[in-house]
This record gives sequence, C-alpha cells and structure tokens, in this order.
Amino acid sequence: MQSYPVRWRDLVICMAAAIAVSSGTLYHGFVNWDDTFLVLTNESVLSPTLASLGHWFTTFDVNPYHPLVHASFALNVLLGGTDPIGFHATNILLHALVTGLVYVFVRHWIADSAAAVVGTLFFALHPLRMESVAWVSGRKDLLCALFLLLAFLAYLQFRVSGSRKAYVVALVLAIAASLSNAIASPFVVVLAAYDRLVLKASSRRTAIAAIPFLLVGIATAAVAGLGQYHNGRSPLDPEWSLLRSVTFPFFNLLFYTWKTVVPEGLSAVYPYPDQGGPDLSLLLPIAPVAAVVADLWLWRATRNRPELRLSLVWILVFLFPVLQWLPVGRAFAADRFTYLPAIGLALTTALGFQALLRWNEGRYARPLRLGAVIVLALLGTMSAIRGEVWKDSTALWKDVVDRFPRYAPGYNYLGSAVAVERGDLMQADRFFSLAVDLDPRLQAAFVNRGLTRTRLNRMEEALDDLTEAVRLDPSDGLARMARASVLRDVGRTEEALRDVTESLAFEPTNTPWRIERVLLLLELGRSGEAAREFEILERSGVEVQLERMAGERQGMQR
Repeated sequence: MQSYPVRWRDLVICMAAAIAVSSGTLYHGFVNWDDTFLVLTNESVLSPTLASLGHWFTTFDVNPYHPLVHASFALNVLLGGTDPIGFHATNILLHALVTGLVYVFVRHWIADSAAAVVGTLFFALHPLRMESVAWVSGRKDLLCALFLLLAFLAYLQFRVSGSRKAYVVALVLAIAASLSNAIASPFVVVLAAYDRLVLKASSRRTAIAAIPFLLVGIATAAVAGLGQYHNGRSPLDPEWSLLRSVTFPFFNLLFYTWKTVVPEGLSAVYPYPDQGGPDLSLLLPIAPVAAVVADLWLWRATRNRPELRLSLVWILVFLFPVLQWLPVGRAFAADRFTYLPAIGLALTTALGFQALLRWNEGRYARPLRLGAVIVLALLGTMSAIRGEVWKDSTALWKDVVDRFPRYAPGYNYLGSAVAVERGDLMQADRFFSLAVDLDPRLQAAFVNRGLTRTRLNRMEEALDDLTEAVRLDPSDGLARMARASVLRDVGRTEEALRDVTESLAFEPTNTPWRIERVLLLLELGRSGEAAREFEILERSGVEVQLERMAGERQGMQR
C-alpha cells in the first residue's frame, strides 16, 4: 500500500494546536485523585535513588505497575522539585509529541493533507482527551501512547525494509509502553491485523513476527492481574449478576461512542448505578445487541478498505482492557480511557473526511473544510473549558457531585479538598456528613469526619465516627491511630494504648506508631516496657525520630 509523505507545516500546526488547547492547565495544582499517593507522599519519587529505581521495576505486586511513570515523576522532582508547573508542562509536551506522531501515523494512509490534519486535530482537541493531559496522574496514558505509536511506526519500517534493527526497536518500544500502562498489552493484535489485513501476509509470517510481542502482552497482563489481586480486587464481582457482568462492557462501548459524538456531561468519575450513577436498567439489556450489530455492519462495510478495518481494530483492541473490567473500581468509565483508542479513531475520522472531500467530484470540499474548522474550534473551546475542572481538588469534586449528586465518595473527596485547600472545616464536615448519609458503609468518610471533628474540638462526636470506622474495617491501622490520638487527648490513655498496639499488629515496622506506643507507656508509668520498645527502635537504626525522646529515656534509666 502506498505511503504518503509528512508535510512539516501541517505537523507543526497540529502540535501547536495541542499545546494551545492544553496550555491553560500549566498553572494547575495537584489533585487528591491519585496525585497524592503517586507523587506527593511517594518517598521513592520525592527522594529517588538507584534502589528506588530498581524497586519500581522489580516489585510486581503493586497496583498500578507503572515504573516508567514513576521514573518520569522522579525526574520532574529532580529538575524542579514538587512545583506542579513542571509536571503539567511535561504532560502538555507529551500530548504535543503524541499529536505529532498521530499525524505521522494518519498521514501514512491519507493522501489528502487536509483530511490528515482534520483527523489528527479531532484526536488532539476533543474534550475526552483533556483528562489525560490536565491530570498529572494521567501521564501513564500519554507515555503509553507515545511509545506505542513509535513502536508501530518502527514496525512499519521493519515490514517495508526488512530491517531487523527496526524490529528490535519496535519490540523495545512496545516493552516501554507496557512499563507505562498495562492497557498496551493487546498491541500484538494490532500488529497481526496490519500484517493480515493490509499486507496480506501468511499466517506463518505473521505468527513469527508476533510471538515476541505476544509474550510481552502476556507478561504485562499477568503483572497487572497480580497487582489487582494483591490489592484485593478481582475482575469478577460476586455481587453482580451474570447479566450485568456480560452487558456492562457492551454498554461502555456505546457510552464511549456517544460521548465522542456528543461530548457533554463529562466527569472525572462515572459511578455505577448503585453508587449514585445513572439508572441503566433499560439500556443494559439492549447494549450487547446494538454493539454487536453495529460492529458486524462496520466490518462488512469496510471489507475492501483494509486501512479502515485496521483503525477499527485499533479502537476495539485498546478499549477492550477497559471494557472487560467489570465492577472492580470506583467507576464504570473514565474519559482518559479513550486516549489510546482515539488514535485509531483519528485514522477513521481522516478516512471518512477524505471520502467526503472527494464526494461528487469534490464540489462540496470548500464548505466541508469550513465546517471542519468550526467543529474543531468548538471542540478545542470545550476542551479548554474542561481543563479548568482539573485546576484543583475542590473544582474537580465540585464538578463530580454537581453531575452525580448522590455519589457518596465524591462528597468525601470534596470534603477533604475543602479542608486542605480552603481550611474550611465546617464546610468539610458538612460534605463528609453528606457522604455518610448517602452511604453508611463508606469507611473513609467516617475517618475523615472524625479527623475533622477532632480539629473542631468535638471530641465525643469524633470518637463516635472513628469507632464506626474501626468497626467497618478493623484492619485499618490509620483509623485506629486516629482514634488513639483522640482517646489520649481526652485522658483515656489505656484505651489509646490498646489501639496503638493493635495497629502495630498490622504494621509492626511502622516506626512512628511504635514511638507513639513508647510515649503512651511512659505516660502510664510502664517504664520497663517503654525501655524495651526503645531498644527495638534503636536496633532498627532510627535516630532522628528518637531525639525528641532522649529526655524520657534518661528518666527511665534513673
């Protein structure tokens, strides 16, 4: 199949448009939606060492397993500290680079330069892309897309020239994509589809080239599954009926299609119906039929267009890891999940627009181009507005609860944001109370409300909340430690000591908790036990944290 050359002016225009539409996110902050534990409290990122670098790559029981993302965050810290501007600038630059590669990918198949630009800009300017760019933690999508596009272009070079070097480069880049995001695992299907649909390669030739990529995909999926299992999550939820488990992936496919055509009502979270999300009882049964009929029709309609079939394969293959996840997370969908599949959609859009430009001997080419400019301008404006939702945690969760007013976790996150960013504890308490009222099983909301009421000096209410949090999750050491702090403040030291001791049973190596136990033992006059605990701390190599206890130790020895 003929390949078409890149026009550098068009490439620059596409990349500049991607930067322009996302530039408003440059001065945004971090948000309490993964940014906290991935960056702000992640010691291996804040103080990177060779040991922590090795840990990111060799620890497979964590979720998510994104070692290259952690490495990129650590590089941001080394270059600019924890100032969020460096993190956002990196995301914007990555989005521009991905956009440039999308143009190269699309232009390979598209003769009409205007159609190639329209397809690329539809990718870059669509509001569904903004979450991956404006959200610091969305970098996993950006890095994964960058490496996968480079890998595919290297594979194209391998098939054109037969260069083994190009093949090795493609394989290494595919591994890098997998180390950025597990959604890259089915990449081998795209390569096999290219060989079979476009090149008409034999099954043997396709299989030989595909086997190493298949092994990479299997390893990626295994590591991702191990992380899910380690975090107590399973791809099958026994509380869901078989019907809902089967129908939800098909519904998600229709959902993403609709949001692509009509990008309104977007949200950082789309809760399940039983979490305050929309009632889907009427749509779920018909979703499989509609999705299957539509896919079969598209496949038959494109039987003479191998490049169009390849674009459809790309879309479905990279949506599949998302669609097949049944209710194991906090939402059934997320805007960022469209970032990688939208690369295939860019090619589909460009092919469709090229066909329209040629329709009726090109008589309507000028109004079609004008219409495309208007649509793209509207999408870019909507995307820039959508980016403002991610400026801080308060704006993010206010948008979520406005969209889904019965979503309890949204009020919990909003309460935390209001307490931290605005210092408004009374308002935070109200949001936590809304979360508890909507979902009396939401343990995190009880913990947060208890901590907030402690700061408001409403100790009895705080104790009630923290006691309920411990009842809901007896293994939560942080909840027990929070209750121990309140018990100590109100003079119930023996009870506080019991909570600290039980917390250490879950995390025996937690140094701050052991120090707290020593201090409580001293308050109770049990100096012998405190001295033994102190010796354990000394043997563990703790020095700085023990300085404040030096005076107490001297008292114990006397």
